[in-house]
Amino acid sequence: MTKISFYRVSGGLKSAINLGAQITEKSVGEKCKVLWQVPNENFVNKIDQVLWGFSETSFIPHSTGPLSDPVGISKESTPGIHYEMLMNFQEDIPVWFSRFEQLIEFIYEDPEDTEIKREHFRFFKYRGYETAYIDLSNESGGK
Repeated sequence: MTKISFYRVSGGLKSAINLGAQITEKSVGEKCKVLWQVPNENFVNKIDQVLWGFSETSFIPHSTGPLSDPVGISKESTPGIHYEMLMNFQEDIPVWFSRFEQLIEFIYEDPEDTEIKREHFRFFKYRGYETAYIDLSNESGGK
């Protein structure tokens, strides 16, 4: 069964993206494939730029689209080749989320986003999924 994690960060969307990049970097080091599911092409480009320049001492191999390996950034409605880690930045929960070993949702300082994540949390809890809530909002690393 898919493990669901909600990460709360201080700051806005930029903080959530930076945490996602940190998690991606660690996951790639552990040979885990990651799919960033995002709402639109502008978001795809934003994540692409962040991952290219995220670390001066390491490289996060990635590309756009669900067929990218080991890290994909996609707005498409298909998981492609991915099944290990899904980072969901869309308002909706992808219908195929359960094929993943882990799904990560990010909560940042935006009232509309927070309400969407509450709905996602209720969805997963009601269906019996294991959920974790990790509050990093008081740590300086999220900024």
